[in-house]
Amino acid sequence: MNFKKYLNIRNYKNFFLYHFKSKYKKSYAQCGEDIIIDAFLSGIGISKPTYIDIGTYHPILNNNTYLFYTKGGHGICAEPDNTFFKLIQRNRKRDTCLNVGVGPTERAAANFYKMSSHNLNTFSKEEADDTAQGTHYGKQEIKSVVQIPLVTVNGLIGKYLKETAPDILSVDAEGYDFEIIKSVNLQKYRPKVICSETLRYDSDGKLEKETGVAEYLLNNGYVLYADTYVNSIFVDQKLMK
Repeated sequence: MNFKKYLNIRNYKNFFLYHFKSKYKKSYAQCGEDIIIDAFLSGIGISKPTYIDIGTYHPILNNNTYLFYTKGGHGICAEPDNTFFKLIQRNRKRDTCLNVGVGPTERAAANFYKMSSHNLNTFSKEEADDTAQGTHYGKQEIKSVVQIPLVTVNGLIGKYLKETAPDILSVDAEGYDFEIIKSVNLQKYRPKVICSETLRYDSDGKLEKETGVAEYLLNNGYVLYADTYVNSIFVDQKLMK
């Protein structure tokens, strides 16, 4: 083939125009989890999903559900840190924003451990102590312990989603993820997608994948759709047919 006839100014120009005009998908999540979830949901005809975002933290930055908010979706954002809760309220006006924690059982007040780095806040004393005593997150300490109400996923669905499971359940609860997921009544409420942080530090400060969530969900009719190393994305097996 004579390549020289293709190597001209017009073709170079068209090549660069094509690529600069291409629309790239924008992600707000830590590792593109929102784009992966969007690809799956779009494939089954859902463009404006509902969601429950547990441990929302920032309403936009590194957030698994903000992309869907921009597409017209809506849901529940649960964030126990009052500072970030106010930020979420200002930026996610269509969402139900709650200044609460989510756990396996309801409690009027539970200890919420606020760490030096806000993204490491947790309801787990063991997690807080390990973070403060370890070095894997740098120098950390428990800055304060405040009392925050705990609600359940089942309760949120019943009260705010009219007994209808959300399309997406996103869980980032610093040591509480597995307990929260186990508490969901999957016989009654089946989110189409469950995204959970599954990368953890072990007692020796080494990164490891948490396997409990995967084993539990696989035994309850979900399949691992994708893994970004930090988070694992599971979908209801019935929707894969």
